[in-house]
Amino acid sequence: MTIGTLTGLCVALFIAAAALFHQFGRSATGPRVGRVLRWLAFAGTVGIAVAALPEALADSSVVVALLAVPVVLGLLVVVADAAGRAVGPVTAIAAALMLGWGVFLAMAFTPYFVFPALVLGVAAVASVRPRRVAGGRSA
Repeated sequence: MTIGTLTGLCVALFIAAAALFHQFGRSATGPRVGRVLRWLAFAGTVGIAVAALPEALADSSVVVALLAVPVVLGLLVVVADAAGRAVGPVTAIAAALMLGWGVFLAMAFTPYFVFPALVLGVAAVASVRPRRVAGGRSA
């Protein structure tokens, strides 16, 4: 799988998730969906890092440091979710950074960090709150 394919897949999934959430509304999703997706992304990130650690240790200590970045991003999202502060923006920023870092790691080491970034992207879309308009209906 090439980097262009991974990037196209990421963009297509983000657009599909946004369209589904827009079509079916927020009442079907609720805040729990975003929380479950954030924890799933964090667990997946840690699992991928642990699975890639033996090969990373064989390569160099620099690769181990490169593996730590997605884990820290996933941890930031989980901490923001637990604190209940700026969950949407933190999730969106972490998803974008993890996607970029995943594509960077895919060029040299492993492409698997792109998948938790996709899950975080969907969690970011799920955590966007609908705007209220003057009539009391959501836009």
